[in-house]
Amino acid sequence: MKKLFLLLLFGSCSLMVWAQTNSSAPKSPERDVGQGSDHFYFSGTTSRQLVYYGNVWVTNSQGKLTCGRLTLDLPPENSKDERPTNVLAETNVVIDYIKNGRTNHVTCDKMINVYRVVNAVTNDTFTFTGHARVSNGNGWMSGEPLVYDNVTGHFTGTGIETHFSLPSTSDNGTNASTNNVTSPFNFFK
Repeated sequence: MKKLFLLLLFGSCSLMVWAQTNSSAPKSPERDVGQGSDHFYFSGTTSRQLVYYGNVWVTNSQGKLTCGRLTLDLPPENSKDERPTNVLAETNVVIDYIKNGRTNHVTCDKMINVYRVVNAVTNDTFTFTGHARVSNGNGWMSGEPLVYDNVTGHFTGTGIETHFSLPSTSDNGTNASTNNVTSPFNFFK
């Protein structure tokens, strides 16, 4: 998941994105890599900010993001790092991504990604708020907020509720996979 959000949000939203202004958003993007929205705005003079709004979608071969509005703060001009420093996805945020062959599904009202490298230390977090919920084949978790640290690969949050699916039992009525019981520690593996 470390690079998934990066690839999902930024791989397809390179500096050429303003060439797709006012493109129609398909209901379900079929392309491997792409992005679009009903409207687009780029402020390159002072803030270097990209804003997509109205049926926003971003997709690549690993997953997709849809929302009502997506704002990206680009790094300063001539920066060696091309990643946006802040990303804000708002209104009906849905993220589907594949990790280890399993589809993960994130829903929330708002997602905030903050990326900074200070003194060679990378800080890269995703904060999900407003009915935040993450689910996959193992179960689901919700919290307010849910915070994913993209460097460590850990979720944290307040008021977290988690539900897991236990492994099925064998034909003879015994639980042959007791050592593999699903737990919070392997939820997203």
